[in-house]
Formats: sequence, C-alpha cells, structure tokens
Amino acid sequence: MVTSSQQLDNRDTPSKVKQIQQTGLRIRDAVLSNNTELSWPPKPSELSENAVNLSPELDAFLCTLLTGNIEGTNEYPHRVRRLVNSFGQDIIYRITGGRQKPPKQILLLYAVKTLTNNVELIQMLH
Repeated sequence: MVTSSQQLDNRDTPSKVKQIQQTGLRIRDAVLSNNTELSWPPKPSELSENAVNLSPELDAFLCTLLTGNIEGTNEYPHRVRRLVNSFGQDIIYRITGGRQKPPKQILLLYAVKTLTNNVELIQMLH
C-alpha cells in the first residue's frame, strides 16, 4: 500500500532531479570560470597538494557530499581534504576537457614517463 508521504516523494522527484541538474551546471560554470594556468615546465611548488586551486563551489559541494556536513567550515580531517582535492582535480580535468591540467594529472604522466619511458602507455593514460 502506498502512503501519502510516498506519493509526495514521487511527485517531488522531478523537481529534485531538476535542482541537482541546476546545481551541476552552477558547479560546472564555477570550474570553467576558475581557470588557472600553470607555468611550463611546472615549478615544484605548483605541484604540491597545497597548490590545488578548487573553486569554492566545488570545494563546498565535495565536502558536503563526503561528510554530510553543511556547516561552512574548512577544517575537515586530513583524509577528507585529500579526497576532496583528488576528486576535485579529476572533475576539473574532465570539465575542461583536459585543457586545464591539475597537479595530479601532471605528476601521474611524469611518473609514468620517468619509470617506463613508454610513449604508448602515456597516450593510453590520456
């Protein structure tokens, strides 16, 4: 038997999906407008974990997604901060179509090139 609260939830589903889609577009716009260029070759300071430059919207979204905490604090455990930085760099790389390469992508390709010197393997990673 379907209760009235379940019916209400079913009616709200399209509006919830629409809100999530709109939030996704806002985060995408924030990432695209937060374009930071690295020098080439990059300096070691630009490749550190502290040099990751996430937009405030993307940072807040990922922190909320991972912790469930909607408080506006940036003081999260180190594990959460590392996950936010990792996911954020992947999202930036994918949204920009690889035009903006965060430190994670540069370090991975450099490590593979240094260890294997195999161009085909590097192209597969791209």
